[in-house]
Amino acid sequence: MPQQPEYSKIPKNGGSKSDGKILSSQPVMDQKISGELGSEISKLIMKSEQIKTFLLYPDKFDGVTFEGFKVRKAGPTLTTMQADGLKTIIGDQKNYGFSPLIKNCVFSPIVGIEFKKGAAAVRFLICSDCDIWRFKGKNLDKDENFDPAHGKVIAYLKSIFPNDPIIKRIE
Repeated sequence: MPQQPEYSKIPKNGGSKSDGKILSSQPVMDQKISGELGSEISKLIMKSEQIKTFLLYPDKFDGVTFEGFKVRKAGPTLTTMQADGLKTIIGDQKNYGFSPLIKNCVFSPIVGIEFKKGAAAVRFLICSDCDIWRFKGKNLDKDENFDPAHGKVIAYLKSIFPNDPIIKRIE
């Protein structure tokens, strides 16, 4: 039997365990995160109808781009389980390292993710070198630190892109 991906073992926000069962099956965004991103963007992420993934060249900017970074190749459209795992990670305030300090790092994302609902979209970029993720949407361009969730995010990326040589090398 295949081993369950690490990110799928994370309890859903708002859920609690009783006899080993998760009572809430839908990911929930903590109010603090919703306040940071805005309710419109938060709802779009959590209620998205389709989530597409893209592998990016962090240092190339010509050709087909995702928020200005060259697309290396399109990744999979996320399944419901994969989407719920990602939403659980994004929605949990414990996965953020809120700080007024700015990291001394060049933002160079390796993965882009697009959340879509109807014509509306939010784009999400992940930089594993800096542990910064960027949210881009209507009236939003926000970077957040995910230092506390580094291991979860990397395990998640490795489960989505198991054969990608660049993702495999990330520690």
